[in-house]
Amino acid sequence: MACKVRLLPILPVIWTILFSVHAEAVESKKNLTVAVLLPWTGTWPIGQRMGPAAAVAIDDINNNAALLPDHHLDFVWKDTGCSAREGMDVTMELYEELGENLRVIIGPGCDAVCGPIGVLAASWNVPIVSWGCASSHLSNKDEYPTFVRTVGPFTKTGGLFVSLLKHFGWTRAAILASTQQVWQTTSHAIKLALEDAGIAVAFFQSFDPGYVQMTERERAMHHDALETAKQKARILIFCADGGDVREMLLMAADLGIVNGDYVFVVINFAPDAMLGENTWMGRDGRDDDARKVFNGLLNVHVHTPLLEDWEVLEREVRYRMAGPPFNRGMQRYEKVDVYAAMLYDAVMLYAMALDDALREGESEADGARVAQLMKGRTFDGVAGEVSIDEYGDRSPNYVIQNLQGSRFEDIAEFATANKSLEMRDVDIVWAGGKTSPPIDSPECGWDNDLCMDDSCEFILL
Repeated sequence: MACKVRLLPILPVIWTILFSVHAEAVESKKNLTVAVLLPWTGTWPIGQRMGPAAAVAIDDINNNAALLPDHHLDFVWKDTGCSAREGMDVTMELYEELGENLRVIIGPGCDAVCGPIGVLAASWNVPIVSWGCASSHLSNKDEYPTFVRTVGPFTKTGGLFVSLLKHFGWTRAAILASTQQVWQTTSHAIKLALEDAGIAVAFFQSFDPGYVQMTERERAMHHDALETAKQKARILIFCADGGDVREMLLMAADLGIVNGDYVFVVINFAPDAMLGENTWMGRDGRDDDARKVFNGLLNVHVHTPLLEDWEVLEREVRYRMAGPPFNRGMQRYEKVDVYAAMLYDAVMLYAMALDDALREGESEADGARVAQLMKGRTFDGVAGEVSIDEYGDRSPNYVIQNLQGSRFEDIAEFATANKSLEMRDVDIVWAGGKTSPPIDSPECGWDNDLCMDDSCEFILL
C-alpha cells in the first residue's frame, strides 16, 4: 500500500514559532505604561497633528535592545482640551486607572494645564515631561521638582527679538501683552532684552484675555491700547493667545494700520485662530477680514527640523493617525506639526533617564531621581540636538515665519545658545501686501520734528 506524504505549509509554522518566541520574550519583561496628555480638542487641538509621535517613540524603545532591555512599554492617552479643569479631570482618571503603576506623564502641551498637573505630579513623585508648555514659572524647581520639558520657555525669545529688530534697523517697538502668566513673563523678558540692547519700548500695555470676559468696556480698552500703540511705534509685538491676536489685528484693520507701514509680530500663533469659531470670538462673520489682515504676519515658532529622521517621523505620524487609538485620517493638505518631534523626544528623554536610574539600582518609582537624571543631558533628538539645562528646560532654536496667504514660510532661524540670526533667501510679504520692510518711524518723526513746516513765514530784515 502506497504511503501518502503530507507536506505541512511551512510559512505558517515559522510565523507561529516566531510569534510564540516573541510573546514569551515580551511576557518575561516588566510592563510599563506611559501616560500621554494631548490637547485633542479646545483652543489648541494640536494633538490631531502630532499625537502618534508618542507611539512611534515607544515602538523604537521596545525595538532597542540597549534601552530598557528588561521593560516593555505601552501607552494610554487622554485629551486635556487645553483646559486646566479638563486636564485635572483626565489626570485623576489616569491616577485611578493606573494607581501605583503611574510612573510618568508625557505632556501636557498647554500652559494652563501644565501648572496644576505639575504640582500633582510632584506630590505623587512622578516625572512629567512636557513637549509644549513654555511658561517660565515652570522652571521653579521648588514648586515643580519633577517637571522637565523638551521645549524652552518663551522668556528665551528676548535675544531673537533683539536680533530681528537690529537686522531691519528698527530701534523702537511697542508691546501688547495678555495678563495670562505665560505672556506676562514673556513680554517683560522681551522688554528687558530690547531695552538692554538700546531698543526703545515706546509703549507697553497689558490687557485681559478675551476668554475671561469681553464686554463693550473691555473691547473699548483694547481699542484704546492699540490706538495709543500705533501713535508710539510701528513695530507691534503681541504676546497673547490666538483669539486675542485675531481681535487685535481686526481692530488694527479697522484703524487703517494694516497698510504696509506697520509690522505685527506674534509668538507661537496657530493658523486655526484665523477662524473665529476656533477662538473665544466665535462665528463673528469676519473670517474673510481676518485672512486678509493676517497676511504678512511674523510668527516666532519652535524650529522646524529639516533632518531625514524628521521626514521619517512625519510619515509615521500621518500613517498611524488613521489607526487606533487615534482613528483620524489626516487630509493631504494637513501638515504634521513640528511639536511631534518634541513629543517623540520627550518619550525618549524619559526612557534614557529611567534606563540610567535602573542601572544605578534605583526603582522606576523614584520619579524625583528619574527627573534629576534628565537635567544636564544632551542627546541627538529627531529634530536636532536636545540640550536640557539644570532647570529642566531645553535650550531651544526658533524660526521666524511669515504668513503668506494660508501658509507659513520660514524666513529666518535663531539659535538661542549663541544668539545668532540667519535669514533665509526667501521673499517676505509685509502687512498690507508690501514687499519692502517698513521703516520704524514716520517720515517726519514721531513729534513731526524732522520736517519743515511749510506754513511758516520768514521775514528778513
